[in-house]
Amino acid sequence: MKKIIILLLATILFTACEYDNYDAPSVTFSGQLLYNDKPFLCDGNDARDIFLFFQEGFGKVDWGTKMHTLADGSYQQLLHSGEYKLTLGNVKYPFEINEFPAGTVGYDSIYYDLKKDVRQDFYITPYYEISDLDAKLEGINIVAKFKVKKVSGTSKPAPRIVKARIYLGINHFVNSKSPVVAEQEVDANFSGDGELTVSIDAIKYRTGYKENYRDNAFYRVALELENIPDYYLFSETKEITGIPEEFDDITNQYLKNYKQPFNVVSYFPDSRRGILSDWLTSNAAVQYTMYDGWSDRLFMCAENWGNPTALQGAVYQTFTLPAGKYLFIATRGFNWWDIENEGGKDRAFFVVAKGKGIEWKSPSIIAQSDCGDPASRVSMPLNITLEQETEVSMGYVVNFPGGETNALSFTAFTIYAI
Repeated sequence: MKKIIILLLATILFTACEYDNYDAPSVTFSGQLLYNDKPFLCDGNDARDIFLFFQEGFGKVDWGTKMHTLADGSYQQLLHSGEYKLTLGNVKYPFEINEFPAGTVGYDSIYYDLKKDVRQDFYITPYYEISDLDAKLEGINIVAKFKVKKVSGTSKPAPRIVKARIYLGINHFVNSKSPVVAEQEVDANFSGDGELTVSIDAIKYRTGYKENYRDNAFYRVALELENIPDYYLFSETKEITGIPEEFDDITNQYLKNYKQPFNVVSYFPDSRRGILSDWLTSNAAVQYTMYDGWSDRLFMCAENWGNPTALQGAVYQTFTLPAGKYLFIATRGFNWWDIENEGGKDRAFFVVAKGKGIEWKSPSIIAQSDCGDPASRVSMPLNITLEQETEVSMGYVVNFPGGETNALSFTAFTIYAI
């Protein structure tokens, strides 16, 4: 019996070796994306590759081999020798590749019989050019400005630009995978020729990477085009220096009960809603919705959940600041329904105003940020400059129309002296 088992095991091992001993990949396919005979800059995120190799036959279904495109537009893929078809992923791109015109469904493919190394460049025409990129530190914000020009000669009309983004990194490898990013919607009336600005506060960069004490950052900007949500047009990578190592957080000198877990004075009868200490409200209706005590929430808020009457009013604290420059940041929970969806702007604002109290669009407002702006869903920064000692009120003001379902929330408020 032992001999039979040994012979059977030997047969299995020998058979496995026969099937596993393939030749290693030995053919290299490489090249460069070019625009106006210069390298075309790409995202560089390996989750957003462009090219796919396919093989047919052999009784198999081939889902394709991705070929990674680096940020400088170069690519290189090691393959087994054999017959291949090269095509693009079946998605929309913010550029056109001359060798791969789009058909009714998908893109054309190019046949290769790879027996030796192949060098193949491809020529790209982007819908827009990005140029003259520069960023400066303005207060606590890293503000990038750049020029945009619509490119002529594309086979299809250029989709409009819907968003501009800035990505920050601790080295030259900056792409859409970089964790520190800010975006800004582009005005629908922007013609595609002109200057755009996008900014991000330096605190996001400082806290977005662990143990980040660098006084410099590397950055790129990117354009998202309408109905092309997955691939962007990217700029070159540049460096900005002089980023402060620390920021003067003065919140606890002027605010009370300003972050989770908030101190609840009392709850309304048979309700998860409560009243918070140290915060003032302009009326009873707003006071009722100023705090949501559900266990998965526990945040300051305002809601008008299908109420037939409008919800108007403010939640705020008042204090006096010396002359100087300040950054106020409201850290967000979520928006919901009407304020979240299209048309959700002009219903609620994070506000700093002169004097005691906040009123809807009052002349006393120094700075405000729209809670319905998609760029505000993580945090809302407000920069102000006071020429002299000034009493100010900070908080949020809402004007929810009757019959709508609106909800917004905050988890913390912070004040930095710049």
